[in-house]
Amino acid sequence: MGAAVPLGGAQRLFFAAFAEKIAKINRERMVANEFLPDALRYQRLMISVKPIEGHPSFKKSRDFVFSDTTTASECITAFPELSRHPFNEALKTVLDQIRRKKLDDAAKGLQRLEEILSDLPTDVRLRVLWNWANVRSLRAESLPKSPRKRKEALHRGTEYLKRWYEYGIGGAWSELGMTPENEHDGPRDELPVSVAQGALQEMARGRWRAAHPRQFVRGRDASPLACRSKRLAATC
Repeated sequence: MGAAVPLGGAQRLFFAAFAEKIAKINRERMVANEFLPDALRYQRLMISVKPIEGHPSFKKSRDFVFSDTTTASECITAFPELSRHPFNEALKTVLDQIRRKKLDDAAKGLQRLEEILSDLPTDVRLRVLWNWANVRSLRAESLPKSPRKRKEALHRGTEYLKRWYEYGIGGAWSELGMTPENEHDGPRDELPVSVAQGALQEMARGRWRAAHPRQFVRGRDASPLACRSKRLAATC
């Protein structure tokens, strides 16, 4: 149920696609009801989801009812065991790989998550983009003798950071009860981030600098986005 499946030329989270299909059938029920007498009308649509084998808490089947106003997202949210928990576990694995500098393995895990990014919960999407920026930055740090490859990794890391910021400022942080100004308050404020001059100039324009005045510090290491604190993997 947590697997990705090809659908319409793209990878989709199976459970999200399933919920959307049931929601479509539910809308068709409502349309059909307009042409039926009361005795033949279906007032709701109910699905029963069986527990995942071996899951520590999902032990019994659970029902979910689609009424006239129910959305697919409500169904998805009602089953975090299928829509959230597997991806939190996947990100834990990625963070552990980042700590141990197994960047190729971390990139593979993030790639699988990015393929279904639009189906992931808001906070998970933010963490996927942030950790991609982190992996690309660390990759750039490991390529001091290859300026071209280092610059490429640097650029890709910056692009992920921009996507993270744009998604956050576009409504994700507000949905999660966060603000751009405070997104890095608390322990994360202590994380020093050094940014290459070109990337700093690009990212510091407009709302980015205003929203994140402490996000960047200049240090001897000029690689962008590179968190030199060992706490990065545990807090990103």
